[in-house]
Amino acid sequence: LSLIWIDGQINRNLEETWPPDQVEMLDYRYQKISGFYPLIGLSGKISSRLRLGLSFIPSYHKKVQGKSSLIFRSFSDNTDIEIQDEAVDRIKMPQILAAGVSYAFKENLQIMLETVHFSWRNYSYVYFGEPRSEKFRSVIRVSLGLDYQTTFRFLHHTWNSPYYFGLMIDPQPMTDIKSTYYYVTFGSGVDWSSFSLRFATAIGIEKGSGRNLKNQKISLTLNFHPDLKTILRSRK
Repeated sequence: LSLIWIDGQINRNLEETWPPDQVEMLDYRYQKISGFYPLIGLSGKISSRLRLGLSFIPSYHKKVQGKSSLIFRSFSDNTDIEIQDEAVDRIKMPQILAAGVSYAFKENLQIMLETVHFSWRNYSYVYFGEPRSEKFRSVIRVSLGLDYQTTFRFLHHTWNSPYYFGLMIDPQPMTDIKSTYYYVTFGSGVDWSSFSLRFATAIGIEKGSGRNLKNQKISLTLNFHPDLKTILRSRK
């Protein structure tokens, strides 16, 4: 069981000018987003080589505090018109259910398969006080990956170094356009004692919309997982 807190902000600035008419428009919007949700997971060892896992994120709401300012300016007659607004909105996020399986060919080599179901058809949001709804469909994302573990000696210590490679099919929830991203993923890292460092990237190409969009995701993760038993023993 994990409890996850979300906090972030979005800033949008749009400037448009029409020199022949001596007119300028400034559109500024700010949103502070916060939320909280539980992640429930369960895993089990079926045999010495086979493991199964399930995870579940229930539908939850994000709180959005927004401010906006729209300015219309005419230089020909020195006219400024400003419209300001504030709102506290809600975003209803979809329920997520995932299932995965891993099989170890060797002690240091395993293959993993994961499917994730997103209930996007239940997604809804309010934007600056105006309720909006999207005609989304629920989708299933499928991922397949390899995990290869190696070790090496450095500074008189033994370090672990994993290598990852994977493929992912990520359908998008829109109903008017059947769009899907196809990803290639890879990564590596180092482990020593209570510390681990991971680097991973995913490169995706979109098919279906006719635009051939591209996407890349990069993550860098530093973990610290102390041995509580050793710490408690040292204090006795």
